[in-house]
Amino acid sequence: MADFRKEDAESPACACGNSGSVPGGRINLVRVRDRLDALEASGDSAGALRLLDYWLAEARANRDQLGEILIENEYVGFHRKAGEGGPALSHGERALRLLSEYGLEGTVAAGTTRINLATACTAFGKPETAWALFREAREIYEKNLPRDDSRLGGLYNNMALCAASLGLFPEGKALYADALRIMEGIPHGEGEMAITCLNLADLISAESEGTESEEDLVRAAEETERLVDRAWQLLNTPDLPRNAWYRFICEKCAPVIAHYGRLEEAKALSER
Repeated sequence: MADFRKEDAESPACACGNSGSVPGGRINLVRVRDRLDALEASGDSAGALRLLDYWLAEARANRDQLGEILIENEYVGFHRKAGEGGPALSHGERALRLLSEYGLEGTVAAGTTRINLATACTAFGKPETAWALFREAREIYEKNLPRDDSRLGGLYNNMALCAASLGLFPEGKALYADALRIMEGIPHGEGEMAITCLNLADLISAESEGTESEEDLVRAAEETERLVDRAWQLLNTPDLPRNAWYRFICEKCAPVIAHYGRLEEAKALSER
């Protein structure tokens, strides 16, 4: 499936005013990201790229070092989603260099930068590089964040995807278990938990392909069935907000649930 990221809609003209800055020349990344999500959701890729170009220039002009690094991170996600491996990896590597240049290694931003670059490396066929970056990010996050921080849940989920691609199945299972533990304590975290359950089902299914034991195959089939059941129940949590993020989750979960033969449930998710 995919990494954790929420998307949404707006226009490049109004995106390039002072509303993206805060006093002292620092970029208000939340507003910039909202506008970026809006442009991407409306299909205006050219406008989204112009937005990033504008705010990167603003960050440099205002000597907003952290803002510059965070905008570089946004480029990584933008190009990854567009399937453009070269630019995605290039911006991620530049963000890593800036962390060192600006003395920001060891910060949460340094961990986030590694996660974004690692996710791109996984997407573009460099899982070994991604795994090393994820391990560095994990050390930084676990040192700087509370154990129940939702960002740790996102890290563990994406790191587990990388582990599965490398055939590191026990490591992947442990990471998914950690992700579920954290998301269970997050208000309205059921959607993210559903994604993790389906990712774990995929891992168990992939692991079972390497066994000739009938008993192990049956056990794997029963476990994947249980995880798909749990994902479906989580997605039907009564008080889970039915918003843009929920629609995004349903879009990602529907084909996976269909893959496991649950066609009626998949159709319901697609309609949502």
